Amino acid sequence: MLTKLNKPYILLLIGLLLGVLLGTSFFSGGSGSSESTPEAAAAADVEYTCSMHPQIRQQGPGLCPICGMELIPMETEGAGMDPNRIRMSATAIQLADIRTTRVESSQGATSWAVDGKIYPDERRVYAQTAHVAGRIEALGVDFTGAFVRKGEVIAHIYAPELVTAQREIIEAKKVMNQQPELYQAAINRLKNWKFTSAQIDQVLQSNQAIESFPILSDITGFVSHKHIRVGDHVQEGQQLYEIQDLKRVWALFDLYEDQLSQAAVGDTIAFEVAALKGQEFKGVIRYLDPVLGMESRAIKARVEIDNPNNQLKPEMFVRGTLQAASETQESSLSIPKSAVLWTGKRSVVYVKEQDEEGIYFHLREVEIGADFGSTYEILSGIETDEEVAYHGAFSIDAAAQLAGKNSMMQNTSSMEPHEHTVEKVEIAVVKTPLKGSVRDQFDQLLLSYLSLKDALTQDDFEASIQYAKDFHALGEQFLAEESDEPLQEHKDYLKEVIMHLHHSADMEALREQFLGVSDLMIAMLRSYGVGTNQAYIQFCPMANNNSGAFWISVDEEIKNPYFGASMLMCGSVEETIAAE
Repeated sequence: MLTKLNKPYILLLIGLLLGVLLGTSFFSGGSGSSESTPEAAAAADVEYTCSMHPQIRQQGPGLCPICGMELIPMETEGAGMDPNRIRMSATAIQLADIRTTRVESSQGATSWAVDGKIYPDERRVYAQTAHVAGRIEALGVDFTGAFVRKGEVIAHIYAPELVTAQREIIEAKKVMNQQPELYQAAINRLKNWKFTSAQIDQVLQSNQAIESFPILSDITGFVSHKHIRVGDHVQEGQQLYEIQDLKRVWALFDLYEDQLSQAAVGDTIAFEVAALKGQEFKGVIRYLDPVLGMESRAIKARVEIDNPNNQLKPEMFVRGTLQAASETQESSLSIPKSAVLWTGKRSVVYVKEQDEEGIYFHLREVEIGADFGSTYEILSGIETDEEVAYHGAFSIDAAAQLAGKNSMMQNTSSMEPHEHTVEKVEIAVVKTPLKGSVRDQFDQLLLSYLSLKDALTQDDFEASIQYAKDFHALGEQFLAEESDEPLQEHKDYLKEVIMHLHHSADMEALREQFLGVSDLMIAMLRSYGVGTNQAYIQFCPMANNNSGAFWISVDEEIKNPYFGASMLMCGSVEETIAAE
């Protein structure tokens, strides 16, 4: 009985054992050997890396210990490959979120972003003055910003001369038939003092002088300044109020030195204001200032805008796009700023190429022309219809370094493959001791940079823009100091990075400018060293549209200036520069 009960279980156990034996035989290729196949051995030797953190390398697949992304196999290429080309698989491109855009040529038209502010039309700003000396008895408009209409009573004045003139006309009326010239002269005198015909009739009918005389507004608009109080004694011609007619306003935009050759009167600017999201305003440039601002290094481009509903208010910040057009302008190429990797005076991009063997990215050196806000004009290095990587270019460059290829940080055709270490973009790093006032000025410049960095980590735009202005002023002093030749290249680049830094309209624009400042300061720090405290070069792979960005800190703790509170601790220490 027990044998019958256990028989099904015995048969099941036998079946399972047979299945295991058959499976082992099948997967081992029919031999009983426990050795792996050549293909399996080769797969085990494949080195894997992270598309976002290429310094991570390990044998076999897995997850990145920094960001948790799935590791991807490193690409292998033949020894004869072009050192400026890096092959990437479709999977690696997708994981690194590499995006490309086609280079286009524009004939006779170029556009770029411009920032500005709303101002009253200077031709519609009026001074309301006293037409006679006297004492202010009452105010009809007693605060700035009040809206007044033409003919509205805005104040009352007691003027002895007016009282005397009114009494004279009352007397002149009595001899009007005998001396009509005297009567008419008295009337004209009152009219010169802004008496209306109705007020003159009131005096003649009542035979009484108006002692507290009403002052009527000469214009319809908003009171921008109030210069009087009750009881003030005023003189003839003294300004009582300033009144602005805002039915038409000016939008004044900053155009910098490198943009002046591209803009002209008649070009169109379309713009928006933060308070009226989704509503676009458009106008043409009516006037360009002839003088460059001493501090801003910019001129004002004036656009005149109708403002019937008073939507646009003075002091509003505006951001627009200038569409420049010229019959004589030659065709030009432009690409997004994020496509350009800076290495001091050398600028490079990655151009996408494809053949039957796969997808490649080719390192190209380009010559940069005008700055059009979100794009750069390209004078040479790429051609129309080629594709450049505008998102994830830093990931491509990191992959090139891993493969021992040329990159933005190194440019030699005889490089051997090497272990990857993330480095700062090199900008003329030449060990040069600084002495005396030059050393002091550089130390002040570094302290100003660190203050700006700290303000960015705290998302404090007001403080950040003030520190940006301080950095600009210190940079100008540093540029004025006489120096040796090795320092000159840094000065040339410093002149570029401080040009627009303190004119940033918002935190996003300021952080974008901070990228170039950090590139330069890191190169200078490596060249000249740091004074009393050691400094840390820190890096965030997510900044700069996932292209990565560096910054300097004197604290080892990560506080990210490119994201602030939203990703404050994103980043890592990549290098330590010891104090001298």
